[in-house]
Amino acid sequence: MNQSEKNHAIDCMRTIAAFLVICVHLPFPEPVGSKVILFAQIAVPFFLVICGYFCYREEESEFIVRLKRQIKKIFILFLIANILYVAVAVIAEHTSAGNLIWFRQHYLTKQNLFDFLIYNQSPFGDHLWYLGSLLYALIIMYVLCKIKISKYALFFAPVLLGCYIYLANTGDLEFYIYRNCLIVTLPYFMMGCLIRRYEKKFLPKIHGLVFVGLVVVLSITNILEFYYYQTLARTFVSAELLIYMLVLLLLKYPRLGKGSVVEAIGAKYSLFIYIFHMMPVLYLYKGVHTTPDWFDYCAPVIVFVFSLLVAVIQSVNSGEKYS
Repeated sequence: MNQSEKNHAIDCMRTIAAFLVICVHLPFPEPVGSKVILFAQIAVPFFLVICGYFCYREEESEFIVRLKRQIKKIFILFLIANILYVAVAVIAEHTSAGNLIWFRQHYLTKQNLFDFLIYNQSPFGDHLWYLGSLLYALIIMYVLCKIKISKYALFFAPVLLGCYIYLANTGDLEFYIYRNCLIVTLPYFMMGCLIRRYEKKFLPKIHGLVFVGLVVVLSITNILEFYYYQTLARTFVSAELLIYMLVLLLLKYPRLGKGSVVEAIGAKYSLFIYIFHMMPVLYLYKGVHTTPDWFDYCAPVIVFVFSLLVAVIQSVNSGEKYS
């Protein structure tokens, strides 16, 4: 693939990944729910890897320019998203508690502020950790570029991810503590950089069916790992490898989905679907005490459509397009 060519397949996968994130936070009923989550866990790492892929440039000065641009963009989104969910929380607690005292005591504790600054754990929207952690990762990469060691630092990505897998599977820490910028967000971003750096050397030499086969095999072994461990509270090796094989497959076939609605949604609205989706999860679903069985199976789709509509309205009002 020509690196200047638009990748339609990746934009299509952005849409799928955005829907899968919703399926993690609002699962389908069993026995479907756990099977979907099993593959939905690759969604956020996928976003981070392709973020690194599209941001990276071989020329360090150009890479720095792109990092600065991304830092500004993510910082603005980080602020807006957190302010949005502060407003949502204030309205909710004011309505239910009658005053803001409980809100302040519950949300604005020293521990919450510490976790927010160090681990990007927003007390107003758990999913917003992604924006804060990505912002930290971009800043770290910017510093590494400025001191001229970014190209060497990239090779530590597998080591850092190895630390994450070890802690996720054997550690006793809270999940949000080891799901941090240094051993999750930064190394996934770096892996995307490495893929872009070396794709011209190996991608043309490998037939696309090899990646298709590897995606199928890793999908099967991912399922087998799940049945072996009987839990989703692990980081499966198959899922970790599946992320990169999937990205390579999409790079091998960049025209898949060209001109489709799925591509348009992924290119313009996937990030905003990610930001907005917890609002309907909190108020359209969890606020309903009794629902018919069919609603449980439709809920993730309903939330996706609602979030997409909000993202479209926001984009129209701002007059901008987002990817």
